Amino acid sequence: MVGWSRLWSPVGLAVLVGLRSQLRAYNLVDTGRPGARLPVGTPDEHRARSVDGTYNDLGEPRAGSAGSRFGRNVPLPRTAPENADDICEPNPRLVSRRLLTRREFRPATTLNLLAAAWIQFEVHDWFNHAPQAGNPWHIRLPDGDDWPHDPMTFARTAVDPTGPDDQPPVFASTVSHWWDGSQIYGETADYAESIRTHDGGRIALDDVGLPPAETEALLDPNGQAANFWVGLALLHSLFLREHNAIANRLASAYPAMTDQQLYDSARLVNAASMAKIHTVDWTPAIIAHPTTVAAMRGNWFGLLGERMSGRIARFTDNEILSGIPGSATADNGVPFALTEEFVAVYRMHPLLPDTVEFRSGLDDRVVARHAMADLLAADVRRHLTSNTAADLLYSFGRAHPGELSLHNFPRSLQNLARPDGTPIDLATVDIMRVRERGVPRYNDFRRALRMAPVTTFRELTVTTRPPPNWRRSTATSSRWI
Repeated sequence: MVGWSRLWSPVGLAVLVGLRSQLRAYNLVDTGRPGARLPVGTPDEHRARSVDGTYNDLGEPRAGSAGSRFGRNVPLPRTAPENADDICEPNPRLVSRRLLTRREFRPATTLNLLAAAWIQFEVHDWFNHAPQAGNPWHIRLPDGDDWPHDPMTFARTAVDPTGPDDQPPVFASTVSHWWDGSQIYGETADYAESIRTHDGGRIALDDVGLPPAETEALLDPNGQAANFWVGLALLHSLFLREHNAIANRLASAYPAMTDQQLYDSARLVNAASMAKIHTVDWTPAIIAHPTTVAAMRGNWFGLLGERMSGRIARFTDNEILSGIPGSATADNGVPFALTEEFVAVYRMHPLLPDTVEFRSGLDDRVVARHAMADLLAADVRRHLTSNTAADLLYSFGRAHPGELSLHNFPRSLQNLARPDGTPIDLATVDIMRVRERGVPRYNDFRRALRMAPVTTFRELTVTTRPPPNWRRSTATSSRWI
């Protein structure tokens, strides 16, 4: 009724605990797992991460693995696709141009650009939808649009063909949903094997801290290879080097460990580090409210705090007091899977700026300015070779990402060349992805989360200080709230 963000932090935390309990009880929807059921595992058999993400849940080995379905946070009947006449209304290209296009760069001054690179780094670990062959989307251009082709076309999302016929379509991820570092360790057995030295558990890295260029041919051209850029490469290089540092430390402490044991253990430690950074550092930074900062730290350390957890480990099995890591596994009756709604809210392309300044870490001097188009996959190794990792990390630490708001979508991503040279408007694609995958429209989404629907555009915009003309409401536009 009041909202946790308006309450004194201890009271707000109590509200968040209650909300989390309700969301777990009512908003975890199982969409099933395709394929034959694997035999139940035992801890002794599965102490390492598998390439495909199987056996992270020993009782439900296919849960969260590559090829498994995305779950839902709303009841399945509410995920039915809209009919052909409605799904393209309002026209997604018109929304892209009128509401999303960046007029001037609006920085998020509480963050640095590493935060933008970080979320893409994590998203590549968590999920990837496969494109459907044939029958692409056709988006008619609004009047006066200068796009080179009318209609605009791009691939639909492939539907999981093993889904039940009497329910809305379901979709599968080509990578594991788990926090397992698959974005650097590989999503296929061939790639994972090709980057290993098979000596001391280490990974083979070139002079810029990336696997040798010839291994890139093994990457999915529609996956992270298509979205690689300098910011992402920095984090790949950092955590690949970290893997080798962990492996060296383990080899020194435990000389009897084999190459495979060192590799598996270093991967577990490295992936846990990523999970901790995201929970304790990134999320409290992106949602910089005192209550959510305390809540996210509580998720990791428990409300008893880091000092207490460091001194006496788990004081109790209660996850609220001692944190989630190390607590009893509980999936609330729904085997683990990321959800389509989760994917939708992690679309954060406005974080990317139009240009990035490269600075010297010694004296803060600007040594170069690069447009985003000059930082993409084809130019990554050139930039990593001509600049030190320290200078690049410093430069990203000094730069701001974009604010997550309307009128702040990078223009470079609204005319982005895919690996085959085909241009796409990523803002238009983002809108259609949410619609085609059955993520409910705004008010229906609110109802599914037991929140009151808004009735006017004034309610939507009252806290965002928009221009007055944003609040004009017509019968047509109100239909799509």
